[in-house]
Amino acid sequence: MFKISRGKKKTARAVFNQKYGIHFSYTVEASFASFMSKEREVVSFERKLYEEMGENIINVTYEFLKMIEEEKRVYDERKRMK
Repeated sequence: MFKISRGKKKTARAVFNQKYGIHFSYTVEASFASFMSKEREVVSFERKLYEEMGENIINVTYEFLKMIEEEKRVYDERKRMK
């Protein structure tokens, strides 16, 4: 899987991984002010941008979980065939 460095052993991700078997955890960081676009323009956050960000997080999480379920299904099927 992955190695948890000594300095990270007490982080929430490491503890939840070790104690509860939660292997996938992520941090979402957002500013309340603005960000710089690819064109190097400052874009102020508005409610619509936060809503779009939330929608994208939900969609990618759903797709990720579907991928994990399919991977498990294929693994289980191969295991039964042996």
